Amino acid sequence: MKLAQRAIVNMMRSWQGVIYFTSSNLGLSSLVEALNQPIKMQKKVAILDIFIDIFNVPIFLGGSESNSTTGDYMLLGGFGKSDNLLNNYIALLLQAFHYCGAYDALT
Repeated sequence: MKLAQRAIVNMMRSWQGVIYFTSSNLGLSSLVEALNQPIKMQKKVAILDIFIDIFNVPIFLGGSESNSTTGDYMLLGGFGKSDNLLNNYIALLLQAFHYCGAYDALT
């Protein structure tokens, strides 16, 4: 079971995997629909663990500027410029989960 979980999470960590896994009715929507089915609690917890692992990606909430003295990136909020691809990736995941009915399945 753990190997299948890792395979799904690794597939969802790439853009190609997200597109492939969300474009089919046998992909993400089948995982979400499985939460509504009368299956064992262990399998439901495994599916929820998959969702948690998929969304466990560090994101930056705002623009980033390079600090010239240290070379590190600082978090700066409120500039409105979304140049971070991880933010776009998380937005795509949220939209895909919403489209598949994850909100209704989780409530």
